[in-house]
Amino acid sequence: FEEGRKLLAANDAKGACEKFDEAIKLDPEAPGTMLNLGLCNEKLKKYRTALYWFRKAQARAAETNLPEYEEAAKQHTVT
Repeated sequence: FEEGRKLLAANDAKGACEKFDEAIKLDPEAPGTMLNLGLCNEKLKKYRTALYWFRKAQARAAETNLPEYEEAAKQHTVT
């Protein structure tokens, strides 16, 4: 997850998505990883995949009472 965040910050969306794909396999219910999968796919212009992950992150964040993640994901689904 941390490696993915560093790659995303360095504008390596492809590399970041690969790391987040690994992370989601380790913890398939992690809203932060879902949110980051949305972000890296959005940067790769894979909008359908990005929307899928943003919606999953929003729902999971709501279930686990993480309003900041929920709001961040929501911002990407309404624009």
